[in-house]
Amino acid sequence: MTGFRKSRGDSGGESRGTVGVAILGAAQLALVLWIAGASHAFEYGNEESSRPILGVVAILSVMFALSMVSLFLALRLPDTRRLTWLVLAVAIAMRSVLLWSEPIQEVDIYRYIWDGAVTSQGISPYRFSPQSITDGEQRNVEIDSLVDLLTNAPGLGSVPKLPFQEIS
Repeated sequence: MTGFRKSRGDSGGESRGTVGVAILGAAQLALVLWIAGASHAFEYGNEESSRPILGVVAILSVMFALSMVSLFLALRLPDTRRLTWLVLAVAIAMRSVLLWSEPIQEVDIYRYIWDGAVTSQGISPYRFSPQSITDGEQRNVEIDSLVDLLTNAPGLGSVPKLPFQEIS
């Protein structure tokens, strides 16, 4: 049965192709390690001008090109367990490295933390913004419970003002 991919068979071309995919995977893993190392510059509170965003975008562009070349090579190789395990190993290694890195240019997590804390108090997270609570713009029983929440969990006080809050 033949399909889009070549049938099984061991040839010198297959070994070279698998080695090529492995080398490209190792290069991508090295780039992911660089991104994970650079991610600490993106921690909340760091100056935006000190963040290496252009470097990260350049690395991501190179990784995209490498992944397209890897895909091109892998699709021309016969279906083998070795190739499947190689692709899975590289993918798992790349994701594992990023598990311990800081999100890059991402503030949604802070809003999720705020929404969860507010919801746990029985209040709709859409009723008050974190900024309106810290500024003390409104006062009522619900607001007092949120102020108590911010006082007892100081980490929630660092929830940044979100760009869309400027619009309303």
